Amino acid sequence: GRRRQGINRMWLIGCLVITASIALQAVAAHKQGISEEDRASLYKAGQNSIVNGIGMCLLAVVGGNFLVFVVQLLAVVLFTGLIAYKVLAGDSTFSKYVPYGGT
Repeated sequence: GRRRQGINRMWLIGCLVITASIALQAVAAHKQGISEEDRASLYKAGQNSIVNGIGMCLLAVVGGNFLVFVVQLLAVVLFTGLIAYKVLAGDSTFSKYVPYGGT
């Protein structure tokens, strides 16, 4: 029923977060024209997101609390998303919210 659909969505979102994190780490490894500090920030942000994605998948498997899932998703968006935006878009408007960038 509805609970199973929610679990499937949590699993799917967790898998997508892991996939996006791997892609972000590939960008960090291969993108030309970024500083070593930005490269390290992207790589660490990607690592953090992989851990969150695995946590999301585990929550789906054990039928965990949806609020915990949402907090993990927000962590990915607010931490990794803001770091990726800063490095890839070249806009540091939101850097004050993630001042150290995971380094």
